[in-house]
Amino acid sequence: ALPILFFTAISIICDYYIAYMAIIGLTLYFVFRLIEEGYDFKKTCLSFFLYAVHGFFSAGLSCFILVPVIFDFLRGKIASGEAVNSSLFFKFSVFDLLKNFLPQSYSNLGINQVPNIYCSVFVLVSVAAFFISKKTNARTKLTAFLIILFYFCSFIISPLDRVWHGFRDPLSFSCRYSFTFCFFMICIALRG
Repeated sequence: ALPILFFTAISIICDYYIAYMAIIGLTLYFVFRLIEEGYDFKKTCLSFFLYAVHGFFSAGLSCFILVPVIFDFLRGKIASGEAVNSSLFFKFSVFDLLKNFLPQSYSNLGINQVPNIYCSVFVLVSVAAFFISKKTNARTKLTAFLIILFYFCSFIISPLDRVWHGFRDPLSFSCRYSFTFCFFMICIALRG
C-alpha cells in the first residue's frame, strides 16, 4: 500500500494534470478489479475506504505543489473564464474512433482530434479472446465492456471529455487520457 501512496504522490508532484487523468483511470481499474474478485459488500466498502484514504494521503504529500497551483488557477485561468468550452456535443463519430484501432493510425493535435488509441493487433485479438472465453465469468466481461463503453463515450461526448480535462476544453491534444484506455485494454488482453 505504501508504494502506491508514494507513486501517486510523486506522479501528482511531477505532473498534476496527467496524474489527475491517471487517478481517474486507476479508479476505473480499481472498480473492475473489485468486481472481478467478487468481494462481498463489507470487503468492497473497506477496499473503497482504504483506496480513498490512500488517495487523500497522496494528495496530502503533494499539497506543497497542489495548493499553490490551485490558488494560481483561482486567480488566473479559472477566474477569467479564459478557456471557452466547445459547443459541440459529439466530437466525432464512432467510426472515426474505430479507425484509430488500425495500424499506422495517426491524428492531428487539434482540439477535436481523434484519440491515439492504437494498442496493437495482438492486444485487440487478446481482448476479443477475453470476451469470447468461457473461463471468464459474465460479471467480469460486463464490467470490462461497460468501462470500455465509458471510455468510448468520453472520447466522443464533449462534456465527458471535459471531466477528464479538469472540466475545461484543452487548448490542444484532446483526449490526453487515451493512455489510460490503452492501459486498461492491455490489462484486459492479459486476461484473454
